[in-house]
Amino acid sequence: MYDPWRSRTIVLLMVLLGALSISAVLHQHFPLSFGAELCLMPCLLHEQDLKRRARPRKLGSFEWSCFVGGVLWVFVSPLLG
Repeated sequence: MYDPWRSRTIVLLMVLLGALSISAVLHQHFPLSFGAELCLMPCLLHEQDLKRRARPRKLGSFEWSCFVGGVLWVFVSPLLG
């Protein structure tokens, strides 16, 4: 069931995390918040499906790549740099 507050919260978190990523890059730090933003992308797509009253999509290759990319960004990328 579609919940407008949940959708707004996801969008607000994505905006805040995007601002934190930009701030980190401008201060020449590694933007860890970008990984969390990648993990929120499938949640936003799920909410959009609920808003259109469509059946929620299963986790496909794009959604899994967002989750895996977000986790790798947060845990593995700092070790490489």
